[in-house]
Amino acid sequence: MKVVIALLVLETVNSLYLVHPRFWNYDKINWTNYTACVNGKAQSPINIVTTTTIPLPKKMHKPEFYNTKTKGPVTVWNSGRTVTINGFEQWPYLTKPYLMDETGKKFLLFRMHLHWLYSESIVGNGSEHSIDDVKHNGEIHLAFRYDDDEMDLGEALESGNVRMVSVFFDVKQRRDHQLFVMTDLDYALTLITKYDDMSEMVQFSVDPILKNVNGGMFIYNGSLTTPNCKEGIRWYVTKVPVAVAQYQMELLKHIKHVDNSRNSRPQQDVNDRIIYNV
Repeated sequence: MKVVIALLVLETVNSLYLVHPRFWNYDKINWTNYTACVNGKAQSPINIVTTTTIPLPKKMHKPEFYNTKTKGPVTVWNSGRTVTINGFEQWPYLTKPYLMDETGKKFLLFRMHLHWLYSESIVGNGSEHSIDDVKHNGEIHLAFRYDDDEMDLGEALESGNVRMVSVFFDVKQRRDHQLFVMTDLDYALTLITKYDDMSEMVQFSVDPILKNVNGGMFIYNGSLTTPNCKEGIRWYVTKVPVAVAQYQMELLKHIKHVDNSRNSRPQQDVNDRIIYNV
């Protein structure tokens, strides 16, 4: 078991992909080697139908985010499938952004990546999730792991101790550029247009992304949206989109994927899952 966990950790050094991005893509349905991708009953992403959701039980707490204003160094990486932001785990523990979930457990931010409208000619791209069949220009995923020094990432994945927060984004017209959530990433995005390019940032904050999540969220049990489609991931899909500028969408579109395909997985069946409305 320890060998398997060690391999999982090696595969997740730079992203939440458990299979290297060069060995799969979103356009070809070549995920059949991964049982959960084909036969899983709790897969992500999904379309959330609001009329089928239920309130969070009173014994549970509304999820809250803390230390979101903290700034620190990150690495911005073109994985060949997405833009991944790493480095949060090296931030000082006491000021590190974290999620206190509905059960009162603490989860530390460790990674972030993006999905976006890669091309108007590619059907179904843009955000991965949707609410009442409404998709958005893009979607930011923030990954949190359980606050336990003795639990590595592989063990967190195996034991259901990873939380994924989804924040939609749309192109908006704003007079104040500081209202665009990706302004801090502008320059870094120009430096990672090719596969495996990396750029270092000295100061980065998730506050512009998370400060509007008070608009509510949906909570459900799902999976990773990339092979091996590991289930047991708790998803928090926020309701209110954040704003990006048109030029920022163009920056994203100039980032080359391994095969220039979309970077969003087709939506999966909800089946009999419960979706909480917070």
